[in-house]
Formats: sequence, C-alpha cells, structure tokens
Amino acid sequence: MQFVQDEDGGVTGDLPAPSVDTGLGLERMAILKQGVENVFGTDRFAPLIARAEELTGASYGEAEDRDVSLRVIAEHARTAAFLIGDGVLPAKEGRGYILRRLLRRAVRHGQLLGVDVGGGASVMLPMIDAVIASHAPAYPELEKQRELITRVAGAEENDFGARLRQGLEKVEQVIATVKDDAAVDAFPGAAAFELHDTFGFPIDLTQEIAQDAGLGLDRAEFDALMEQQRQRARAGAKKGGGAVPVETYRDAAGRVGATDFIGYDRLVAEAELGAIVTPGGLQGSASEGDEVEIVLPRTPFYAEGGGQIGDAGVIDTPTGRLEVVDTQEAIEGLTVHRARVVAGEVHEGQAVEARVHTDRRIATARSHSATHVLHASIKEAVGDHAQQAGSLVQPGRLRFDFPHFEPLSDERLHEIETAINERVLADPHVQTEVMSLDDAKAAGAVANFGDKYGQIVRVVTIGDFSKELCGGTHVPSGATIGTITVVREESIGSNTRRIEALTGQDAFRFLSRERMVAEQVARLVDAPTDDAVERIRGLMERLKAAEKELQKVRGANLSQQAKELADGATRDDGLAVVAARVDGLAMDDLRRLTTETRSHLGAKGVVVIGTATDDGKAQLVAAVTNDLADDGVEARPILQPAAQIVGGGAGGKGDLAQAGGKQGGKLDEALQVAVTEARRIVGAA
Repeated sequence: MQFVQDEDGGVTGDLPAPSVDTGLGLERMAILKQGVENVFGTDRFAPLIARAEELTGASYGEAEDRDVSLRVIAEHARTAAFLIGDGVLPAKEGRGYILRRLLRRAVRHGQLLGVDVGGGASVMLPMIDAVIASHAPAYPELEKQRELITRVAGAEENDFGARLRQGLEKVEQVIATVKDDAAVDAFPGAAAFELHDTFGFPIDLTQEIAQDAGLGLDRAEFDALMEQQRQRARAGAKKGGGAVPVETYRDAAGRVGATDFIGYDRLVAEAELGAIVTPGGLQGSASEGDEVEIVLPRTPFYAEGGGQIGDAGVIDTPTGRLEVVDTQEAIEGLTVHRARVVAGEVHEGQAVEARVHTDRRIATARSHSATHVLHASIKEAVGDHAQQAGSLVQPGRLRFDFPHFEPLSDERLHEIETAINERVLADPHVQTEVMSLDDAKAAGAVANFGDKYGQIVRVVTIGDFSKELCGGTHVPSGATIGTITVVREESIGSNTRRIEALTGQDAFRFLSRERMVAEQVARLVDAPTDDAVERIRGLMERLKAAEKELQKVRGANLSQQAKELADGATRDDGLAVVAARVDGLAMDDLRRLTTETRSHLGAKGVVVIGTATDDGKAQLVAAVTNDLADDGVEARPILQPAAQIVGGGAGGKGDLAQAGGKQGGKLDEALQVAVTEARRIVGAA
C-alpha cells in the first residue's frame, strides 16, 4: 500500500506510511524472521516438537509419517490447552466436539509413535505442561487455568486411551480384510457400528483411519444401525426394567461379578462402568436421552430392599453424565442403577464417579431409623403381636404395616407419637454389627417381614429398645432423626393396620403448616388457640340447631306451596296437570315439592315443576299419580321432550323422573312441552 486513491479511482498522492499487507500473521512472520522452513520450526512450536520427541522416542525430520504425528501432537496439544483455558469442554457437538476430536487425534498419534496411552502412559499431560511453560509468559491465563486444563485433558485421554487399545486392533483387521477383497472399497458400516457399540470407538476416528488407509466408509449402513439401536432402547425404556430378560442380567453378572455395596460409610465412589443393560441386551455405549441400567463392580448406591427405596444420584464419566433415578437388585448379588444419559455419551469400561444424592439419602436414613423406633414403640403400646408386616421407607416419609384387630384411637396414637419422639430426643446410640444369623437370633434381633437373610447378617441396635436384622442405611445417632409425626392411621385389610409418618424436615414443615392453620382458625373464631376447638364445637352445635329449625320452616313452606300449586291445577277431560316454575330450589327440595303437590291432586294427575339455577341451568322433576302409574303411564317419557328443549336428558322410572340441561332460558318453553306431552300420553293410555 503506497498511494491515496479517490472515489473516482484517481491517485491523489502518497500514503504517509507506505506498507505491504502480506497476510503473514505472527507465526508466518516468525518463519521468515527465524529463517526456518515452516511454523513447526519456530520458537512457538520447536519446544513442543522437542517435548513430543522425548515422549515418543521419535526424531523429527527423519520420516514423513513420524513428522506428521509429532506435528499433530504438538499443534493439537497447544490448541486444546487454549480451548480448555477459554472454557471449552469436550462435548458431542459444537466447539466441544472439535476439542474432543483434537484431543483424541493427538492421543491416537501418540499411540502410533509407540506411547502406551491405554496402559498408564500419557501424551497429553506432559504436552500440556510444555504448552503452558512456553506460552504462559505471553498468555498468563494458561497458568491460572492449569488445573482445569490438565484435569480435562487427562480425563479425556484416560478414557479414550483405554478404548483406543481395544479398537485399533479391530480396525486394522477390518482394513486388512477389505483390502484383500477387490470387490469391496469401503470400510463396512456394520464393522464401524460394532467398534462404536462394543469398544466405544468414535465413528469419526474410524473414518479417519480408514481414509489414511485409502478407504471410504459406508456411513449409511452405520447410521441405519445406530437408529435401530436407539429405537430398541426407547422401546425398552417404555416397558420398564421388567422388560430386561433375566439372561441379560446373568450375562452382566458374569461379566462384572457380584456388586460390592460400599454405601454404608461412603456416598461417593470411583469405579469402572462394568455393563450397560437394555431390554435388547448388553451394549457398549449409550447416548444422551437413552434410558439404561448401569452395572458397577462396586457402588455407594443402596438397592431397594427391606422396605427402603433405592438410592438416586449421578454417575459421571469423562464423556457423559447419567442421572440415576432408582437402584434395584436385578438378580441376587447384582445391583443395577436405572438411569438416563443426561449429557454426552457413556461407554463400557470407562472410569466413573458414582455420587449418591446426599440429602435424599440422609432423609431416607432418618425415616429408616424412625421405622425401627416406631416398631418398638407400637409393640410396647398394643402388644408383641404388632410385628412389622410391611414397610416403605422414603426420604422424609415412612409407612408401617402391622397386624392389629382394631383402629388406634387418637389418644393411643398421641401416646405412641410422644413415646417415639422422647426416645429420639434422648439421642440413643445407634450401632450396627455383622454377625452370624444364629448369633443375631440369640441376641434377640427381630427379623422383619419379607426380608431374606443369609448366614451372615447385619444387626442394627438403637438404644436399649430396638434390635433388628436390617441391611438398610441408618443415622449415626438417634437425635439425628429429628422430629417424627404421625399423619395417618388406617385399615388396609382384615386385622391389618397402617401408620404413615413424616420425619426430619418433612415432619417440621408439616407441623409448621398445621400450626399456621390452627392460628388462622383461632383468629376466625376470635379465641385463643387452646380454646379454638371448644369455640368451634359450640358454633357447630348452634349451626346444626339453626339448620334443623330452617329445615322445619322450609318444609312447612314447601307443604303450603304444594297445596297452592295443586289447587291451581288445570283440569281437562278429567286429567289434572300442574306445570310450574319455582326458581331457587335445590334438587332435593324440587323433588319434595313435586311429590307433595302430587299427593294433593288425588287421582289422575301429572305434576311437572322446573327451577332455574344461579349458573343458568335448568332442572325439572315430573311425577304421575299412582292410578296413572298402574295404567302404565311413566313420568320419564313425559319429561323427555322437555329435557331436550333445555339441552339435556331425562332419567328415572315409574312414577317419578328428573331432568337437567344447560339452557335455563328455555325452561318456560320446556314446561309447556311437558304439559302437551302429558296430555298426549295419558290420552293414549
């Protein structure tokens, strides 16, 4: 750039500072200034290439394929460090997907140069250190984000490295087979799907390796197989866990072994993703949105048993997250975590961190220990026959079933509730012991209904009043249970009662609401809270007396009105007909008025009375005298045309019928139609 050009294209003079726009950029300029052949020889990359040489034992400049791998390791490590430092994390889409591909490609090229990335050696961590050492002086954010960068890059490498070792051998076998077959020129989609499903081998990496070998990839076949798998998973999820064949659980148990429950003392544990179970069988991976069952060799998640519900929580892998909604023992010794992939994808063999929802578990433990306290207190209150006959232990809530021959009175329930809270407030010691079943029985431990016991059992002792065989989770001390409040006692069958109670914060919130209601009621009746019940009882007695008196007055009025309606009946050919509109009547009063009016007519009479309700609807009742009914005249056919006029239908049989409809404005017309129909039917009878 040298001259100034005007709008017409003419040159008007020289620029004050002529320059040349080469588009070089910093790194291209460094190539020229430092006298090297390409960017990898500059001082920005030379230290990274040197570090990659140290890690791999390869020498830069001796062989093109090795040079490419060293360049990939150096460049991708640098780019990944900056991306992670800028807040980008490995993901299935967007820039996170680019980062994941860069990291995995770097790891793969490290493996190509002999680094045992799946056997404990690392490419990314030392390369990240080299990137930070050489670039942090100009980009200090790299040093500030060192922990994040190394943690993310290391986790991605560990995950991918393990799967890389398993998958690469299979890839090379497929490539060799394809090249031996002249009729095939593409990597089979079915083989790519197997690599993805069994080994968690990314499809993009399979495609890249195939391209390096001069082959295409049958992506259409791969995509079709992936869609079939998603459909199977969705269909299985709709059926629920029961849709998984027992054979599949046995396969999982054979692969992973018995589950080691370590959740009595720990709510977080590291393990390996042993198996992914679906109704269609075991699969190697699951993607976002899939609902699966996860098997771990050890877990802090409690599987539902002994009345206690299964734990919920989160299972994190380097590539995805599972939200665990329930934990069950699928077959003896095998725990499955029923979960949904909420982010990324998960693969068999991945390292995982399993975390139980702490608040939920603690609230459940409170309820379970409270159940033991309640059990002991009920037996003391009503007798030893009140053994546990079933229970449900949930966070903040419990349900306890026991045999008993009569309802518990409010006074008895209050006594039991007081007893259990006094025991809890005394903070009894909670002790768990593992012993033989015979020793447990000899010590007086109670076996609970429906539970299965082996020869070695767990005994939970609370204070000096409760000793039960129990595999569930419990609080460390009695006072940790907090408040216990009974909310319901009812029958659930012959001589079987059920108590429902709340514990901890749930009990407190319930009682707080109850107190607020009591205070509001007390204010409404203008009495102290302690006196509100008596004040309300007095008001209710006065109300009942007033209602009884009102009924008498209403009855007298209806009787008088019925006589007046009967006196005003129209008589034609010996038939007495009353058709009247009396608004403001409830249906009971409407029926009473109709039947009393009929009683005043004597023989051969028809009564149809209608009322319009406050919401604009119409109600009608029709009655015929006994002699007409004996001759076969029914009230319902008389009322049916009138019911249609008001937009409804008639019901009833014999001498009395009723009807209703939404079109109250047509009530008068309906009454006239009923009169006409009555005369027609009686005349034809």
